Amino acid sequence: MPKNKLTNFFQEIKRRKVFRLAAMYAGFAYVTIELVTNVAEPLGLPEWMPTLIIYVLIGGLPIAVVLSWIFDITPEGIVKTGPVETVSGEIPSSKLVRRRLTASNVIITVLIVIVGILLYPKVFKNRVSLRAMTKDLSLLNENSEEEIHRLFKERYRTKLMLFPFKNETNDSTLDWLEYGIFDAVAHDLDQFNYMRINFDWLTDKQLRAQINEAEVKGFPYFLTGSYKVIDDDYEISSFLYETKSGAIREERIFRGKDFFALVDSISKQLRIDLEIPNTILNSSPDLPFQEYATNNMDAYMYYIKAFYRLSDLDIMRIFKMSLDADSTFAMGAMFYASYTNYHQSAPALSIKYINLAWRHRERLSEYYNIRTRSLYYLIRGEKEKAIRLAEMLNDLRPYNESSLINLIILYDRNLKVEQFESAVKDLNKLCPDVFDYQMILARAYLLSGKIDKGFKIIELLLEMEPENT
Repeated sequence: MPKNKLTNFFQEIKRRKVFRLAAMYAGFAYVTIELVTNVAEPLGLPEWMPTLIIYVLIGGLPIAVVLSWIFDITPEGIVKTGPVETVSGEIPSSKLVRRRLTASNVIITVLIVIVGILLYPKVFKNRVSLRAMTKDLSLLNENSEEEIHRLFKERYRTKLMLFPFKNETNDSTLDWLEYGIFDAVAHDLDQFNYMRINFDWLTDKQLRAQINEAEVKGFPYFLTGSYKVIDDDYEISSFLYETKSGAIREERIFRGKDFFALVDSISKQLRIDLEIPNTILNSSPDLPFQEYATNNMDAYMYYIKAFYRLSDLDIMRIFKMSLDADSTFAMGAMFYASYTNYHQSAPALSIKYINLAWRHRERLSEYYNIRTRSLYYLIRGEKEKAIRLAEMLNDLRPYNESSLINLIILYDRNLKVEQFESAVKDLNKLCPDVFDYQMILARAYLLSGKIDKGFKIIELLLEMEPENT
């Protein structure tokens, strides 16, 4: 194209305001995408909705450009753009007037301001104050005095699902590490309330099943991996996946003789790989796993075998072996006391081991400290204190399946029917389509006198599993 023709072409583009329209369209598209992305989760919109809108807006750009070339907006309405001869020509000086503020100028200015507001937290994401990221949460200390804690808002929480690690040695005595690694990583991450953790501890799931599980539960990332142990040297490979694409986001290898130090390294690197801002990372102390759990490998091994039912030996015996190896293992003592209280009706053992956990509770993270205190009061018969602490625990981890189940059990055993029903509803929202949880919901409706609702759920469940007695 000759130079003069190319120049005329660009002048014609300017005359028909194509560039202005493209800029306005781009600003509108950006604002729309940001708005939909931010409100999709709170409004429960489908995960594909933001992607669909992006494709629609991309497809709409060439259409908008073509329409801008053909038509023009005038005071008389939308008209077809005339040839250059009808609008060209020298304008007499007497006819010159000041440029008036048009609607398009106002729209462009507003769009620029909105884009700036939306871009600010992305460009300066590490400068957003903790107060803006968090909200006040009132918790009772051990003197029953209220203390204000800072709880991260849901939009600033990073969601991660965990799956067991695969044993790549030929030594079956090391199978317990399949659960040991992911359990340790889960506990380490659980000390931070900016993390929302969920896990599935079935080891026979293939990648496709793991992706489906993470998708169903709404977790954008999940972690799994493998391990080898050669001459007491650990080699742990971790694979951080993006759920949506099923692709590996980061692959890491950790080597060393100190298992607990490797767990801390995995946890720290994982939070960096998830691009958690430094403002959030530095908001909470990062306690080494062996400080708040145990530094004894035998104690941890027996605890894992008992907790995940990995041995033919009696579970109570294995728990005791764990605590014999490390009598300061407060988390192990707390779970042992919980097991004897709920499953064995052994009050003497429950009191003995909850007292052991109580004595060493200063080692625990905030979450397990409160959980230990709640169980302590429950075993001692102070049920209202136990329930209040369990409610606090649920406030601290509002999307934690374990804390919600613990609260449901306390409501159920203490005949708090209304609270029981409400908590069970929350559990079914958090974990939909879980057969056992729907059965509990049916029972909650029956207890509260909502017979029709209860039987309706039972009938639906029987249709799904007619052989279930």
